Amino acid sequence: MLIGTKRYSGNPKIIRHLIYFLFFFIFASLIPVYAQEEKSEPLLEIIQNIEQKKEWIVIAEPEFYADHNLSQLSQGSFDYLREYEVNKASRATYKYSKDSLDINLQIYLFPSHIHAFGFYSVDKSPSLDFFNIGFATYAIGQRLVCWYGNYVIFTEKQDTLSERWDRLRDFTEEIIKLVPRQKKQTPILDCLPKKNRVENSEKFYVGRWLGQEYFNKIYYADFKTDEGYSRIFIIDNVYTAAADSNFWNYFFFFQENVEVIQDTLKIDTDYYVINEPLWGRTILAKKNQIIYGILDYRNRKWTEDRLAEVLEALKKREIVKPG
Repeated sequence: MLIGTKRYSGNPKIIRHLIYFLFFFIFASLIPVYAQEEKSEPLLEIIQNIEQKKEWIVIAEPEFYADHNLSQLSQGSFDYLREYEVNKASRATYKYSKDSLDINLQIYLFPSHIHAFGFYSVDKSPSLDFFNIGFATYAIGQRLVCWYGNYVIFTEKQDTLSERWDRLRDFTEEIIKLVPRQKKQTPILDCLPKKNRVENSEKFYVGRWLGQEYFNKIYYADFKTDEGYSRIFIIDNVYTAAADSNFWNYFFFFQENVEVIQDTLKIDTDYYVINEPLWGRTILAKKNQIIYGILDYRNRKWTEDRLAEVLEALKKREIVKPG
């Protein structure tokens, strides 16, 4: 005779809680796996590939950084890293086995090419030495600063011997080979004219521009003519309504506080000329979400031609609408 064979259906509420607990346990157990995968892509892979090269000996173990500990990486660059929205970073130190050269390596990963370019160009000046490594590289102090797509790479030697620069450049080129292949994507920056442009003067700036908080995301370069230097700029306001507001707010500010200059130029869009306190005669024009212009323009024909080039390039790349 069987005893206790009565079927037990169980308490539905208890069963439901047990199911919830089971799902939570399974999900929680997977979190470390996901975290490890996120860490390993792609900076950890780059570091691991470096360590496979026998000629480079690790003397300071690689460290990885993200939002929660980014300030520990570089106190001096932290504000810029935050402004340009860096995603991840890593740091390590290596010794070259053949001549005992120590090299500090920092790799920064940004959300876009233009964010990376902006951070790369913070200390960039046309007077520095530039090299054909990655998309662009310059030397400052004992450091090479390299921009390659979403990445900015710092390689720095710890001595002042001039003959070590070749080794530092070789090391930087080796790092570029380990980075996922990049195809340059900076459409607005590429709209800056080439004629009379000062080589390596291009920058992308995300701070306060012309004294106004609403002017940010500025692409610019310097230009040299017989009359002197000027700066051509492009401001991406993202939305046409924002561009309209910013454009006319700046006009009314100058109309009330400084000076709006009466000047007739052959410009195909809305524009005005002001006497900017630092730059002098300055023109601003607007098309859709883009405000563009020239600081300290002097030659009328040159100004008209360069602004026409900017507008045509914006239309060609479909950044603004034709017409």
